[in-house]
Amino acid sequence: MTLLRDHDLIDALRMAVGEMAGGQFEEDLPLTIRRVRYLFEVDSVWAAALVVGSQYASALAQAMADAGSPLDAVERHAQAEAVIAGLFAAFKQWWLAGASEPVPEVIDRALTALRFPDRGVS
Repeated sequence: MTLLRDHDLIDALRMAVGEMAGGQFEEDLPLTIRRVRYLFEVDSVWAAALVVGSQYASALAQAMADAGSPLDAVERHAQAEAVIAGLFAAFKQWWLAGASEPVPEVIDRALTALRFPDRGVS
């Protein structure tokens, strides 16, 4: 992730979401809604998503290390897991609220909530 070399974790994720926002979320909104509904209504889909989310968090923590993060392994993995959980929370609340807001705005709010002032994600 070259974005992590030049930006903190939150800003890098915001940029990545911004790049895929139109195509992934907005152009086929009914498909996005259906996928999110299955994620939270079907236990086996949720269980699989948690496994994949954990794998993504590990990859993200490694990307942070590769980009020269000053954090140690525990801190990198904690932040990566927190970001993945925050994204799940954002999608769940978006769906529960009727999927009426643009997905990138909801994700942005979730990422803002994850900025820790001391040695946090930012």
